Amino acid sequence: MAIDVGGDLGVRAGGSYTDETTIVLDNPANASGTIDTINFQVREDVTNIRFGIFYLVSGTDYKCRSSTPDQGAFLAGVRQITGLSLAIVTGDFIGTYTTYSSGVNPIERDGSGFAGTMYSSGEHIDVDDQATYGLNAGDILSLNGTGTESGGGWAGEFGGVLADATDGFDGVAIDELDGV
Repeated sequence: MAIDVGGDLGVRAGGSYTDETTIVLDNPANASGTIDTINFQVREDVTNIRFGIFYLVSGTDYKCRSSTPDQGAFLAGVRQITGLSLAIVTGDFIGTYTTYSSGVNPIERDGSGFAGTMYSSGEHIDVDDQATYGLNAGDILSLNGTGTESGGGWAGEFGGVLADATDGFDGVAIDELDGV
């Protein structure tokens, strides 16, 4: 099964904010595996943009599971990045971070009619970064990811290590199951 996460692309009423990490709540990941493609709609030319996969820890605290390095500059329009390998688990969300120098409103955004976005001032998009987020109720970004489901069986975390049922754990003692 193909994995998809995030919102549909399209020209929207406004643009995303800069110097904050934003997580899209619409369409959580439908399966576990790897995101290899990210699609996004650039409103205004952008530099210094990063993408990540996030999961809810508790309350309004989210943690970054996997992320890209800075992806460089993009002109306005529909854009796609391929050849990625971002770990994702069913129920995870896609997000982004851009700096102040990136542009004023880099990614297309609507402010009503959707599940919302979570936001946190500053950069929280390195793997294992955890932060408390606020809710922008009804918001959505024109941002999504697609990929391939794991090789079958259960996928999740064993003590913070992303794994699926096809991975070998020979000689490894598993003493904790997070989130199960």
